[in-house]
Amino acid sequence: MAKSKQKPDNLRRSLLVVLVVAVVYGVYLLDQYLKRTAVSSESEIVVDQGQRVPINIRTRGGIGTWESVGFVHTVATDDNTILSLRAREIDRGRYKYEYEVYNKDNGVTVQLFDGEEVDELEDGENIGTIEGYEGLGDFQVTIDKDQELKYLPYL
Repeated sequence: MAKSKQKPDNLRRSLLVVLVVAVVYGVYLLDQYLKRTAVSSESEIVVDQGQRVPINIRTRGGIGTWESVGFVHTVATDDNTILSLRAREIDRGRYKYEYEVYNKDNGVTVQLFDGEEVDELEDGENIGTIEGYEGLGDFQVTIDKDQELKYLPYL
């Protein structure tokens, strides 16, 4: 009788081992599948069979840093308000920029053109009114010749 009790215990033990091995192998397979289909970095998605699909890769460098390029001043009023003009290059191949003005007196920064990408501003260009300074009329750009944005093909 002792021998017949051992068979069910051995059978239970064997089934338990098989079940544990199956669960561990299932977890391993799930981990491998998630690694193949997960985002491996900010710039690519890995799909089945190891194929890589690039997404949103900047091929011409990142967004530039804010640089002082000159100033803007009122055109028609006696107020003579002068604000520092800063720019940063957004798209190097198309020469698109973001502009902002900075009031040194109160430390307020205002984005021009609602933060949209625009072509490079030129010296003497009229940019219209600036948010927060509407009562002063139009503003005109003066580009600092030493800070002028330039294309240097040999650098």
